[in-house]
Amino acid sequence: MVNLSKQDLTPAEKSLLSKGPKFAISPSQIPKKEYVMCSESKLKDIPAEKADSTRSDIVKLLERAKIPSPNLSKVESKALKGLKKDKNRMVLTADKGNCFVVMDTVDYKNKCYAQLSDKKTYEKLPSDPTAKYQKKLCKMLKKFKDNGEINEQTYKSLRPTGDYSTPPKFYGSPKIHKKEIPMRGIVSSIGSLAYKPAKHIANILKFLVGKSEHHVGSTKEFVNRLIGRIIGNSESNVSYDVKALFPSIPKDKAVQVTGKRLEEDNTLTERTDMSISSILELLEFCLDNTYFMFDGEFYIQTFGCAMGSPVSPIIANIYMEYFEVEAIATAPTPPKYWDRYVDDTWAVVLKDKLSELFDHINNKEKGVIEFTVEEPGVDGGVPFLDTYSTIGDNGEIITKVYRKPTHTDLYLNWNSHHPISAKLSVVRTLYHRALTVCSTQDLLIEEKEYLRTVLRINDYPEWAIQKGSRSIYKDTGSNAPRHNDPKEKPKGFVVVPYVSGLSEPYKRILSTVGIQVYFKGASTLKSLLCSPKDKDPKDKLQNVIYCINCDQCEDKYVGETGRTLGERLNDHVRSAQSAIHNHIQQTGHSMPSVQDEGVQVLCRESNVVYRKILEAMYIKYNDPSLNRNVGKADIPSVYDKVLREEGGLSIPEVSE
Repeated sequence: MVNLSKQDLTPAEKSLLSKGPKFAISPSQIPKKEYVMCSESKLKDIPAEKADSTRSDIVKLLERAKIPSPNLSKVESKALKGLKKDKNRMVLTADKGNCFVVMDTVDYKNKCYAQLSDKKTYEKLPSDPTAKYQKKLCKMLKKFKDNGEINEQTYKSLRPTGDYSTPPKFYGSPKIHKKEIPMRGIVSSIGSLAYKPAKHIANILKFLVGKSEHHVGSTKEFVNRLIGRIIGNSESNVSYDVKALFPSIPKDKAVQVTGKRLEEDNTLTERTDMSISSILELLEFCLDNTYFMFDGEFYIQTFGCAMGSPVSPIIANIYMEYFEVEAIATAPTPPKYWDRYVDDTWAVVLKDKLSELFDHINNKEKGVIEFTVEEPGVDGGVPFLDTYSTIGDNGEIITKVYRKPTHTDLYLNWNSHHPISAKLSVVRTLYHRALTVCSTQDLLIEEKEYLRTVLRINDYPEWAIQKGSRSIYKDTGSNAPRHNDPKEKPKGFVVVPYVSGLSEPYKRILSTVGIQVYFKGASTLKSLLCSPKDKDPKDKLQNVIYCINCDQCEDKYVGETGRTLGERLNDHVRSAQSAIHNHIQQTGHSMPSVQDEGVQVLCRESNVVYRKILEAMYIKYNDPSLNRNVGKADIPSVYDKVLREEGGLSIPEVSE
């Protein structure tokens, strides 16, 4: 970890943070409601007899489940609580290197403000522009639906829920490998109004990427290209990097290039009913949706593609394919080889033409697309992706694994609360990369020995290193889940928080009815400690299960909404159909305002099916007096025993 704050880290804080951002702590309670929620989302579609039998097995499993042993010491747990509460320091993840960075909150904000003060790239806005963009998007989507270019289901999925959408959030990631440690600006657009439309357009356009012979999709593809290539005595390998690619892409020109690609695409009608003009219209909207929030203020990125948008990487790739074809075709002396992965390029150029080519590609769109260059080191090698290539005695290209100077050798720790399969996958991945990249036996042996040392440092036992490394030479076959009934067709999947001793048998139970189960780390140190983004005010929270407590009696109401909590509460007060409205009219009592403690957010869930199941659970096991029904999901009584007492569904008391 790197401590940039003025306060020294305690030994316990150092021990905690040295475990890395991906380290998952053992759960302190069994997440019973999450397991039931995920189960019921799929079992409702299973024949009744099979579903009931499966439910009984799940209940028995949950009754036997034991809380795993803690994987943090008492002093580390105390340090975790202290860092979470500390408002004067922030825990962040480094831009590169997979490690934590601790900064004073004031310094963090000042560095972010320094970046946002760049008037060539950012402009401060007087107010929140969300409503303006939302109105424009809704009008556009309705037009597409009325024209038959998107169906009703797509229209509803792309259209914002309610009258307000969460704005994109800006935050910074410290570049600890650079002088003065500037911030890399990142914009999180998940949940914003343009996020789903951008994903929709990205799924249409992603098939346009890779049309250039220079495009590289992976390290393996690059290494395979090098086989048989020879670099002459008068030639040199070199690598180029585009500075700040996304903010540098000229949007108007990129849309034109994309439009031309769409016109040449004979398979477009197989993917969408949208016309090219409509695709480009929605694309322009997504690319222009570059506003964001930071520290309560609103800004807009004035040039380039929207950071954090799912469609931006695709547009950047499409534009760079156009750019490189034009640049190479017009170069006075074209490179012998040119291989590009997004903003990184590996090339072979005549030694006496290195400066000439560098000047040419930088002048092609001067002031827009700007390259930096890394010429060969003393050993004649250059890095590209995670390879380091040098030239052999006969001009052949020799490759080995490359690690950046910021690399920390910190991988998923063996003591992290993850499935053993995930940890063995770390070993397999590292050894597979070694086998793929290292071009000589000596380099492969050297890399394997390095990996053994590093994995031991990350607490991997010898048997795990041996098992993971041997498996890369075996044919592992299909990764598809195995069902007891070979004729059973998969009926979807669920993702549950991983709990050792519970998750594995749960997976086996659901596999008998064709439901695939995947695991997620419930509480990683990153998720617990790193929260640099602006928090939404309570009235703007979306996708919530909530409880409204009457100010003047013990009556309460539980509900759910995908809209903002403020909008939903206003509906309750105004609508004559609402139990809240009727209670006010009949008793003269008042309801708490949305910011009061009497309005409680019980949990958040973006999946509407899950949300309705959770709402039904909270209603069934708390029996709120103002609810007229038990919600829109049925919770079978077989779960009563495991959920009523220890299901994590109790509603906290509101202080007087």
